[in-house]
Amino acid sequence: VYSLQDGEGPVVTGRIIDKGIMDELYDRKYVVVEDMDARLHFVPVGEARSYDMAEKGSLVTIKPGGKSTGKADHNIKTIAAQNSGIYDAAVHRAYIDKEQT
Repeated sequence: VYSLQDGEGPVVTGRIIDKGIMDELYDRKYVVVEDMDARLHFVPVGEARSYDMAEKGSLVTIKPGGKSTGKADHNIKTIAAQNSGIYDAAVHRAYIDKEQT
């Protein structure tokens, strides 16, 4: 299973050989990509906007994201980075309060 998390997973170039819904409740989708070495990669794509445009047979390049997908995740990562890699909820609250003023 391929990971799209920040810094995880290789860049994969190939063609889509299958796609579908893996969890209807949370609208989680997937594609299966066959790379240039004929290896298969199962790629969960969540709510990717370009999912509907990608058709079987399409050539794609899949790479891990450059940042977290949600604003809260991004803020948590930012707070931890400013605090020697340790998340602190009180610092996060102060950050949110500052951002909202």
